[in-house]
Amino acid sequence: ELPKSLVIRTNFFGWGPEYRHSFSDQILNALSQGDEIVMFDDVYFNPVSMCRVIDICHQLIDSRCHGIFHISSVNRISKYEFSVKLAKAFGYDPDVIQPIQAFRKKSKVNRPKDLTLSSDLLCEVLSIKPIKIEEEIFDLKSNQKIKLEIHKISRLIPYGKHFIDDEDVNAVISVLC
Repeated sequence: ELPKSLVIRTNFFGWGPEYRHSFSDQILNALSQGDEIVMFDDVYFNPVSMCRVIDICHQLIDSRCHGIFHISSVNRISKYEFSVKLAKAFGYDPDVIQPIQAFRKKSKVNRPKDLTLSSDLLCEVLSIKPIKIEEEIFDLKSNQKIKLEIHKISRLIPYGKHFIDDEDVNAVISVLC
């Protein structure tokens, strides 16, 4: 119905705000504290760094692209393999990461095991080379200063934090009564 719209689908990782740690933040925080980590070795994705997602979104918008685009790396990797790569890149012991199969861990939500996306159309339209997970992890490590910037901003602008006082409640009650 909206033929000129731009839809982005992606799996990403990066430095998250203090109040909501990203997947990679959770892994790196646990590793820095020496905690044992359990990760799925049968759930796959092909993530890219958040910086890459932002850059590519700007390229798509500047190029006036429309349609559905997947922003992803070419590497199909399990959550376990991703965690091991992060540990090695940041100098942590990967042996504290233990593999587990998804069906062995109880979850309230039934999720697919394969979350991979194809970025072939993206690479063709923007004439870019396929993105490799190793480059993305290197990008995350080399941009650690961004983490500090995000934490500064997140203290100033709490996303999704609402304020409702008695006056607001009473206004709603008066409409309903």
